[in-house]
Amino acid sequence: DLAYSTVIFDSDEFLEEVLQLEERLDQLLYQVRIQIMMATRTREDAEELIGILQVATAAEQIGNAAEEIARLV
Repeated sequence: DLAYSTVIFDSDEFLEEVLQLEERLDQLLYQVRIQIMMATRTREDAEELIGILQVATAAEQIGNAAEEIARLV
């Protein structure tokens, strides 16, 4: 919603907020990936944690798309 609002209101303030949020999301996703790798000891562990990794990847794609939308300003 914030990315869309950035375009609708042509707001540099909103753009800055979107960029900050996307950067924070990238940091959190990096931490999630590290934690998943550290928690994986066996193939069974990896199979149990793959869903979390897929959710993290989807969140990253959403964040990247929001940034692209906001940069249309």
